[in-house]
Amino acid sequence: LNHEIATLTRAQLTDIFSCRVTDWAQVGGRPGPITVVLRDDNSGTQEIFREKVLRGRPLCATARRVPRASRGSC
Repeated sequence: LNHEIATLTRAQLTDIFSCRVTDWAQVGGRPGPITVVLRDDNSGTQEIFREKVLRGRPLCATARRVPRASRGSC
């Protein structure tokens, strides 16, 4: 779905990924639930994301986790 969001602020990303914001309408989009998708807990990407975006807030407990791709996979 396209909720027509051109940009998000760091504060909005923080609120989305910590489940304080759960609907696109809360950040200027058309109404619809936000599905938070995260890399697995051992991901270096997630570590940097936690540091730079979440700044100590916990990640959304209801987020879907994407397993790390094994080497050699497409």
